[in-house]
Amino acid sequence: FTACAQAVKIPVIGNGDISTGADLERRKRETAVSGVMIGRAAMQNPWVFREAKHFLETGEALPPVPLEDRWALVLRHCQLAVNSARYGAEKHAMMSMRARLMAYCKGFPGAKELRQRLAQVQSVAEVEDIAALSLATAADMATI
Repeated sequence: FTACAQAVKIPVIGNGDISTGADLERRKRETAVSGVMIGRAAMQNPWVFREAKHFLETGEALPPVPLEDRWALVLRHCQLAVNSARYGAEKHAMMSMRARLMAYCKGFPGAKELRQRLAQVQSVAEVEDIAALSLATAADMATI
């Protein structure tokens, strides 16, 4: 990025491998880019923007987003997809959401099993059931 940014007179935006605030700050510090762009990381972690902003303002990482909040976002996204006219029937909306749902689960306890179940969902109710089981399992694990 540095050579590219120095060779041209237009702003150069750095992109790729930016999934935390520290990554963003490092890219800006180590290269001559005018700015950075968060891409694929936001598909798995939509909180990355809040985390990056906080890191740039304070130099500190935020604590991980609680599992309950992560599931709340997953369920909200499902409901928005079903309520939009884009997909038609709930089954089609949920089929289109499967890849996104599996990406959201990166880092969840029992992520492998969650992805296997989410790869087959056809309704928001199924996702709600999976979320409830995931949260109950995580709560049980916390008491051990």
